Amino acid sequence: MRISFCDQAEADIVARSIDPDNRPLPVGMDLRCERVGSDLIVEITSSRSIESLIYTIDDLLTSIKLAERIACRKI
Repeated sequence: MRISFCDQAEADIVARSIDPDNRPLPVGMDLRCERVGSDLIVEITSSRSIESLIYTIDDLLTSIKLAERIACRKI
């Protein structure tokens, strides 16, 4: 998935802030985040159940939203 932010600094803050949340991942799941300009590219691969994947994506998006609000001081 590709998530666009206001600027490169915001994308970098969000990428760095969610990294600790993604370790360790469950066995059978891999997550990669890369910042490209003001976009955050997230790739998730999973051999686990679809429910596990959905929970992981939900947790990740929640963490991204919180980090974005803090980075942009929208709280």
